[in-house]
Amino acid sequence: ADDEVAQAIRADIDLGVGSMDYLEHVIAAAERLGRSVRVHLKVDTGLHRNGIAPAEWAEAVRRTLGAERAGSVRLVGVWSHLAEASDAEDDAAQALFHIAVREAEELGALLEHTHLTASAATWERPELRGSLVRVGAFCYGVRSADGPEIAELAPVASLTAPVVAIDGDGVSVGIGSLDGLPSSLSGRVTVGTPAGARALLSIGLTSTRIASWAGAAVGDEVVLFGPGRTGESSPTTLAETIGTVGEEILTRLAPGIQRRATDEIVDRA
Repeated sequence: ADDEVAQAIRADIDLGVGSMDYLEHVIAAAERLGRSVRVHLKVDTGLHRNGIAPAEWAEAVRRTLGAERAGSVRLVGVWSHLAEASDAEDDAAQALFHIAVREAEELGALLEHTHLTASAATWERPELRGSLVRVGAFCYGVRSADGPEIAELAPVASLTAPVVAIDGDGVSVGIGSLDGLPSSLSGRVTVGTPAGARALLSIGLTSTRIASWAGAAVGDEVVLFGPGRTGESSPTTLAETIGTVGEEILTRLAPGIQRRATDEIVDRA
C-alpha cells in the first residue's frame, strides 16, 4: 500500500519491485516525499509468482533509470526467484537472469547487487548465489518441504499446549484448529509428550485430542512441534503431511496464541 511504501522510504529500506504498476507507485511516493529510494528490480525467470516479464524488462529499466536521473530512485540491484523444481530449470532461470542483468547494464544501470537464491538454492547451489542471498525460512530452522534433513538447521520455535482434560484413552490439550493447526492433520502425525511420541487423534475447534500415556495429568505439556521431545521435530514435518511448507504452519498460527521469546532464542539470535 502507498502508506507502507512511504514508511519504507522514510526508513531507508531497499524495495524489491516486481511489476510496472508497483514501480510507478514507488516512484510517485519518493517524489512526494522528496526522497531517493533504493530499488532492486525483479525479473520473472520462470517462477511466475511475480516479477517483470522479459518483454517489459527494458521498459522497466528505462523508466527506473529516468527516475534515477530525476533523483527519486537509485537502481541498485536486479533479482529473481528460482522455482527450484529441478537443477535444469534453475540453470535455465539463471541464463535468463544473466540476460536481464546484461540488458540492464547495457541500458546504463550501475548495479551494486545481483541476487537469485533464497534458502534452499543458497544452500544447495552456491554457484547461483550472486552478491546477495535471501535466506528466510532457514533462519528459523525450517527446511525445504520434501527436502533433505540438514543437521545445521535448528528449529527456533516450539508450539506447546497443556493437557486440559483426560478422557479414557485420550487427553485433550488446549489448542485447536482455530489456533492454526489444520484439521486435516487428525490421525496422521505424532506429537511430543512427557512419555514420548503419541498419536494426534483429532483436532477440534478449541482443543486437540492425543493418545494418552501412563501417568498423564492435567497441566502436562505437549509439544505439537519443536525440539525437545520425541514427536514432530519441526513445522516442516507437519507441513509435508498435508502437502504444504513449514512456513505456512508457522504463519497461520492465530494471533491469540501467546508468543514468548526465551533466553535461549535471544542468545542464539
